[in-house]
Amino acid sequence: MDTQAAENVRQRHLPEMLKIPHVVNMGIEFKDSEIIFNVQVDKEANVPQVERMVPSKIEGYDVVVEPVPTGVLWYGYHSFIKPASPPDGQ
Repeated sequence: MDTQAAENVRQRHLPEMLKIPHVVNMGIEFKDSEIIFNVQVDKEANVPQVERMVPSKIEGYDVVVEPVPTGVLWYGYHSFIKPASPPDGQ
């Protein structure tokens, strides 16, 4: 597994992913000895909407969409997280 190559791809695509409403980060995960991208959304209710907006693969890597786990501090990723979307009407 070439984690540096995956990180380079993540860095290239992160800005466009963060433009999608409710997306707060895109991380790298290892699943079944494969590297995948985890597109993280602000809450569970927004997962289906975001799944329709992101590709199923990015440069050959599978993509999954999941809510950000509650109570998790993102040390090292703080500069990549954008604020949650404001409530409707604000």
